Amino acid sequence: MLRSSVLGSLALVTLGCGGSAVRGSDSVPSRPTVTVLVLGEAAHQVGRELGRDAHGRVHIALHEGPTLWVEAARVRPEAIAVGDPVVVRWDATTAAWEAEVIERHDRLLRLRFSDASVHLVSLGSVLAVLAGPLSSGAVVADDGGGHGDVPADTGPPPDPARHVMWPGLVDWVPARAVRCDDGVTVLLNDGTTATVPEADVSAAALEPGGRVAVRYQGGALSYLATVLEASPEGANVRYDDGTEEVIGLDLVTHVILPEDARAAQPRGTLCRRLTARQVPRVVVRRARVWRAGTLEGCGDDGMARVTDRTGEIFERRLTELRRVAVAPGHGVLVPWGTEQYLATVQTVTGAELAIRYEDGEEATVTTGDVRMVLVPIADLASDGERPTCP
Repeated sequence: MLRSSVLGSLALVTLGCGGSAVRGSDSVPSRPTVTVLVLGEAAHQVGRELGRDAHGRVHIALHEGPTLWVEAARVRPEAIAVGDPVVVRWDATTAAWEAEVIERHDRLLRLRFSDASVHLVSLGSVLAVLAGPLSSGAVVADDGGGHGDVPADTGPPPDPARHVMWPGLVDWVPARAVRCDDGVTVLLNDGTTATVPEADVSAAALEPGGRVAVRYQGGALSYLATVLEASPEGANVRYDDGTEEVIGLDLVTHVILPEDARAAQPRGTLCRRLTARQVPRVVVRRARVWRAGTLEGCGDDGMARVTDRTGEIFERRLTELRRVAVAPGHGVLVPWGTEQYLATVQTVTGAELAIRYEDGEEATVTTGDVRMVLVPIADLASDGERPTCP
């Protein structure tokens, strides 16, 4: 939580079950579209409205992370405007900075920080609106001890040029093979067909420990999950919030595996099965997955230190890294509050991305919001721009 000595008395009283939102059997999750403020004495925290009960309470998922119930009288529609002082978290850092809103376009805000630097952020990065002017530039840091402020020795938010991505994963999508000609014609789960090289088609079996994206309870949105147990027709999976579900293969939208984890079936095997009038379940290699993070520094041995969006630190060869670069048609994984959602890039303007989620809703995010980039296999020849060490 934000430290009270910087934000003042937020006076947030949990009136119900706190903690992460858990998917219940009677509640299919969706991406809420109502952003609200939870009023406090010196600051108003920003979050998403999840629902209301019959007792005048509102269920809120704060941008800071936790969910809580508050009285409806303390909830107001979000209306952050130019000139407002805000507290914003940037990328995977554990600190939050105070800044002033100098421009706003829908869910994108241009902020001026205390060192006079200007950065573009999404509304989802804003944790609170302060009631007073900017302070001396202290940052709010969660050190786990709950003790006061930390001097502003971590500097301004990272420059967008430090947003980098690196390969290592492949995205396979479920399908049924229907014909062999100059390739394999497959019927994808979304109802479309495609013809792909036989080398890009493999058996559809899921494996325990594998990562998948699943349409929870048959809804429109996919959620990341880990396979616990697998069978020829489905699996028992655990979503990232701890919820478990038994699913059929028809609900799996993506199977994300290391590049060398799955080889194609022995040459000719699949087409012989089709000749026998089988329509087997398969997975098709569709995209290379690039993880995204922030370049923190480099060593003399050619290794770079990268922090991903969850805060995990990696060491990668500098030659592996590319600046985050996406194009229309690429897939991206972006956060919305406490969840992550898959979307397709529609247009790119500098660091701003217009995206469309799986349920058709559209939004604008920045390259700094991206956690994964799914680059179609056909685009692999694009090398991308290499970063320089800060």
